[in-house]
Amino acid sequence: MKLTLYRPNLARLQYPLQCLLCQKSYWGRSSLCPQCRQLMPYLDYASQCHQCGLVSAHSNLCDTCRIEPPAFTQTYVPLAYGGLTSLLLNQFKFHTNFSAGKALTQLWQDALPKQVMGLYQDLDMIIPVPAHPQRIRKRGFHVTLWCARHISGMLARPFVNTWVERPHLAPAQKYLDAQTRRCNVADAFQVLQPQALHNKKLLLVDDVMTTGATLNALAEVCLDAGAKVCYVTALARA
Repeated sequence: MKLTLYRPNLARLQYPLQCLLCQKSYWGRSSLCPQCRQLMPYLDYASQCHQCGLVSAHSNLCDTCRIEPPAFTQTYVPLAYGGLTSLLLNQFKFHTNFSAGKALTQLWQDALPKQVMGLYQDLDMIIPVPAHPQRIRKRGFHVTLWCARHISGMLARPFVNTWVERPHLAPAQKYLDAQTRRCNVADAFQVLQPQALHNKKLLLVDDVMTTGATLNALAEVCLDAGAKVCYVTALARA
């Protein structure tokens, strides 16, 4: 029985892994070799606005958030979109390569600042950005739900995807400008269980954050339903 239990770990020690990005063999436990991990375009949390996640001349809050703050209170995104990040996201989202997804969520966890971890200690619930059922069927899986499930395991905090829905199919945000993005997600989400959201501290999860319009719209409906505070996170920032 003991030999059976230890077999997976022994296999990882006996045989090298192949890096998802450079395809080179290496010894380790991650999906990426140490060299590729170092080449990832990490974002420096200390130089970002802690509310919206954009690079800020101020230490904690950018001028935009000082004047017109979003509905969410705090943002954590570890990677810049593009380059190696885009390669992993493309494999994950469009080729159902869950190893690439695991690599991205592992990078998310490894880069998590202690300051942000402190905020997440007393989260009540993690909620993925809802997707329309037709879009889920087309892709084959619910991308943000997959991310939320893995982040939930890393933080040891619960997640749920039944409190809020996306009842209407809208154009993909990817090809829209900032103003159109805001209009596109206006009234996009519907709260199904407002009583469950009451006085809750929430972490809203997306795969890629661009203007923040989608996460802001989701935060607005959650707060209107009685949530206490909304933090947001994504794997990458475009």
